[in-house]
Amino acid sequence: MKVDKVALNIGGQVFVTSRTTLTLEKDTFFYKLLIDEQFGESFCINGEYFIDRDPQHFPLILSYLRKRKINFEHLKENELNDLIDEVEFYGIKSLFYILKDEEIDNQGNLIIKKSDILTKKQFEKLLKSLAMRNKKYKLLYSGKKDGFLAKTFHSRCDNKGPTLVLVKSTRGFVFGGFTKLNWGNNSKTEDKSTCVFSLFGLNNEERYLVLHNSVSSLCPPIVSDPNFGPCFKDGSFNSVDSMAIAIRDCCDINSCYSKINEGYRLPSAFNDKMSPYERYYYLSGTESFLVDNIEVFSIHD
Repeated sequence: MKVDKVALNIGGQVFVTSRTTLTLEKDTFFYKLLIDEQFGESFCINGEYFIDRDPQHFPLILSYLRKRKINFEHLKENELNDLIDEVEFYGIKSLFYILKDEEIDNQGNLIIKKSDILTKKQFEKLLKSLAMRNKKYKLLYSGKKDGFLAKTFHSRCDNKGPTLVLVKSTRGFVFGGFTKLNWGNNSKTEDKSTCVFSLFGLNNEERYLVLHNSVSSLCPPIVSDPNFGPCFKDGSFNSVDSMAIAIRDCCDINSCYSKINEGYRLPSAFNDKMSPYERYYYLSGTESFLVDNIEVFSIHD
């Protein structure tokens, strides 16, 4: 009969747990350690399994194996990266996906949720600002990962239903838009839920300001042109340099545009604080801009 008690010596620090806890998830380092006797014997010294790894974050890993949940919000970025390295070494895939803000769907496909533009907390704050706190999201397109071609955006994002667009300019402004309408379809459909938002201004100034259409006849509020990335109209203006957000092909090297005037209006209190120029180009800071990164997420229940 196998003894359920197991002692792990992680880098000189001993942790005692159960065989059941360590073998609950298959295909991990610990599963092989205890199931494969030949493999396990190579680590066993005086009744302990010695593993030459940093023990600093092992209490979090062991707690997850016991409870199947983890609280890591207190970790700094470098600490989280160290924890991810340890989890990857031990092959605990379920925890790895949690820490990387990823999931596996029912077909075994990887669902990436992580944004490189916003932290997890910032992304959740944005969803709360948009009254979408309980919505699920999936990364469809990232300029830095997939390239900045308009055709790549359309190949990954057309006909995907509601989407959230995040843009970070080379000057550090972070803004974007949301629409329930399909990209790739220029039907004459009105969508009053379409909105644009400003998250961060110059010098990382936090904003989280959401602007909704003020023109009721805005049909449709987006423009889906195969030669452009995502474009959000401002009122009745159709020219590229008069849109709320107009992302051009190769937006990292070709100037994009943002202007709010007719369809999207800042709160009246802003009128006394800003010049007309500052109000027009509130989202991006200037009339034209280059994109540092752009991300598009599908949004669903």
